[in-house]
Amino acid sequence: MREFEILWALAREPDKVVPRIRLYERIWGIRMRHRDRSVDAYVGKVRIKLAEAAPRWEFIHTHRGIGYRFAPVRREANG
Repeated sequence: MREFEILWALAREPDKVVPRIRLYERIWGIRMRHRDRSVDAYVGKVRIKLAEAAPRWEFIHTHRGIGYRFAPVRREANG
């Protein structure tokens, strides 16, 4: 369920960087503790599932130290 909530929270604000702290507060409903990596772990799981479903696409982009952005981009074919 949390994976879907993460995806939905990012997808409803396409092309905008959503801070990790806002994702945490929106999904867990509480203030994020310092160094909590739950959001990162769930984003990783979402990325894996999206890659399995659409291997030629990249959906979630990391903005180090800030958060994540949902912006689907078709990957170049290797080959």
